[in-house]
Amino acid sequence: MATIHQELGLTCSRDKIHAELYKLLIYEEGAFFKLHQDSEKTAGMFGTMVVSLPSKHTGGQVVLSHNKRKSHFDSSSFPLFSTSFGAWYADVFHEVEKVTSGHRVVLTYNLVQESFSLPQKASDADSRLRLKRVLALWEDAVADNTEEYPPYLVHMLEHQYSQDSLILDRLKGRDAARARALGEACQESERAVYLATHEKMVKRDDEYADEEYDREEDFKNITDLHGAKADVQPDYERSYYLDEYESDYDDEHDELLPVLLVY
Repeated sequence: MATIHQELGLTCSRDKIHAELYKLLIYEEGAFFKLHQDSEKTAGMFGTMVVSLPSKHTGGQVVLSHNKRKSHFDSSSFPLFSTSFGAWYADVFHEVEKVTSGHRVVLTYNLVQESFSLPQKASDADSRLRLKRVLALWEDAVADNTEEYPPYLVHMLEHQYSQDSLILDRLKGRDAARARALGEACQESERAVYLATHEKMVKRDDEYADEEYDREEDFKNITDLHGAKADVQPDYERSYYLDEYESDYDDEHDELLPVLLVY
């Protein structure tokens, strides 16, 4: 658990996370698991841990995909009488490739954060100062009606969240660090940071080879960093996004993506 706390970049204290045994899985020859995401099976669940027990096998590699990057967990490569483990955030897509011989035997655990009002890592002083200067320059440009400076900025978060978990204290890894840094920088400015979902609805014509004929995009469920409903509703504009998030979802389909709004 200490390794998971460090490697997943968790910002809560180590003693506030634990693993709950979920089930024993036995993959026989020919068994596999298609690409999927883990559902949140219990309150506070943020990830999954898999412990591979000693059992001779080949194949059965776990392939994880997130933000167009892939990682692999190959339990068959470890010594026969040793255990190995892997862990990932619950929203990470993953699949288990076909077991080609023997049996792959694993214990799966739900990773749970016990409390959501926890101390977070603070950004360093130099980073905070640089961020404040950038925000000040942007505010001045917006006040002067400089056309190339948008009235608000949007950053897509890397992870998926339910509406209940889309608050600062439940954000994961770099999402938490960026939200906290922006929140600190905006405390002394006229800007504020909000959390929201970017909703996209694609309409298609069944009679013309499923051709897209309309697309609606907007911000929904806008709250402050602590989950209180915000009384703001900026008009959607794709060009105001700070970067392009490489979603593992097909861009042609409806989706809800979590974002940070600086407005």
